[in-house]
Amino acid sequence: QDPTSSLEGAFWYPYVASGNVGYLTQSWHDSSEQHAQYYSSMAALQSVDILSSQALVKTEVSYYDERQSTRSWWTHEYADVFRSGGINAFYRNAIDRLNQDELSIRTLEFNSSLDLALSSAFSIKIGGSYQRIQYDREYVSSRTIEEVTNQYNYPDTAVSLRNENADNNSLDTVHAGSHKLAGYLENIVLLGDQIILNVGGRFDYFVNILSYSYEFDNQGNPVVKAVNLWPILPTLGLSVGF
Repeated sequence: QDPTSSLEGAFWYPYVASGNVGYLTQSWHDSSEQHAQYYSSMAALQSVDILSSQALVKTEVSYYDERQSTRSWWTHEYADVFRSGGINAFYRNAIDRLNQDELSIRTLEFNSSLDLALSSAFSIKIGGSYQRIQYDREYVSSRTIEEVTNQYNYPDTAVSLRNENADNNSLDTVHAGSHKLAGYLENIVLLGDQIILNVGGRFDYFVNILSYSYEFDNQGNPVVKAVNLWPILPTLGLSVGF
């Protein structure tokens, strides 16, 4: 599908006003262009090591990367010219609209476990994991308007250029990163032919490093909208089962 499109047209109007013949010419042109990209990639490495007849180590490292990008442009051009006798008045404007959204998510994970079979009646399993997530997003929505005319103070020509952000001054950037660390310990004890005691415990440690977003005002100065530093959230758990 073609990412570009355009429309245009022109009109010519003759008329008589106050006994004078005048001519009004109007023309316009619209064009747009849209692009979108998405890709993701993942790499993983797994290792199983037999240390002895009683010990087994499993390790896995993975990295995931996801990126999205969308961009769209829209341009509108309009012009009219009025001619009557020695009068030649004109008006032209051009509107440019830009929408852009960039997203990136990256995840790094590490998992490892150690299985120890110390005897036929007693075994231990120890494991830990680490996860790192990075989230980055930038969204831009802006509009530029240019006007050139001599109709207001004929025959003087006035030029106006305005930069307007279409969605409430939207130039938002969000960066967020999190760490998660977890570990566990599990003991399996055979108490008899029909009784197995399972005792385990784990902890989780989570913290969001920093999450913030900001925008730019019409003068290009950054304005902070939100700053959040999430507290550290350690959790502990213990379980016993038969």
